[in-house]
Amino acid sequence: MTGNELRTSASLRLSIEYSHFTVADEQLNELDAGTEALDGALASPARVAAVRNVLVVLSPAADTYETPVALEVWSVRPPADAGGWDHEVELDLLVPSGRLAVGTGTSYPDIVEGIEPGAYRVLVSGGRFDPWPGRSDTEQHFRLRLWPHPSPSPLAVMRSWPGWADYF
Repeated sequence: MTGNELRTSASLRLSIEYSHFTVADEQLNELDAGTEALDGALASPARVAAVRNVLVVLSPAADTYETPVALEVWSVRPPADAGGWDHEVELDLLVPSGRLAVGTGTSYPDIVEGIEPGAYRVLVSGGRFDPWPGRSDTEQHFRLRLWPHPSPSPLAVMRSWPGWADYF
């Protein structure tokens, strides 16, 4: 393959519970890594954390139904866009099985297949965040863009939503 190509994509609708959702390698969903990632997301101003093969994304809304989550896998870093995102964070994630489970702790996850096993960089973008804590009738949405990235890099907050100060 040459150039920048979208290899895999999925449009999901999640019922987000307890203000977060998880993206994890389907074959190696380790409970301790998930707990560590959730603790990391809660403690970090990034509001996102990954531990090995588990990624946790916090949501300003405590409980929502049908929250759109787009997942895209690219051949190289995807093209930049101004998409109107409120919050963007870039971090590493391992995907050894080539299958990602996306969901919440209390529901069956959606499985995204067709991902080349390996190490990835992920750009997590969240938008239309509601400035009023506790609301569940928001129009928030998320997008996760992955691309191969064999060298570990530190987490980077690209854009921070100022409303996080009222949450958690």
